[in-house]
Amino acid sequence: MFLEKKIVDRVVRCSLDFLILQMVAKKTLWGYEIIKEIRRRFGVYVGPSSVYPLIAELEKRGYVETKYSFVGGKPRKELRITEKGREYVKRQMRELESMAVDVDGRLIHVIFQRVT
Repeated sequence: MFLEKKIVDRVVRCSLDFLILQMVAKKTLWGYEIIKEIRRRFGVYVGPSSVYPLIAELEKRGYVETKYSFVGGKPRKELRITEKGREYVKRQMRELESMAVDVDGRLIHVIFQRVT
């Protein structure tokens, strides 16, 4: 099953905070790396003006912790998921899975299999 590009684009943009949490649940990432991964996995370009405010919001909610590091003399704000963030991802995934069964059990699998 192939979804139209515009549908994938819309789903990615509408669930960007959730996708970011899923990605940082697997490994420590930083903003630019998140942008590159989303483009690689979904073919969707999201810019810094979309990603960085969401990172700030996720940190404010306590879902991620950030730490500055320097790589090649340049600052990098690394994200790590918190336990609260992990619980949020689990709850949301259960909700999405139950919703997908009502609509089309394959939809959520197709979109989120690229992240999980």
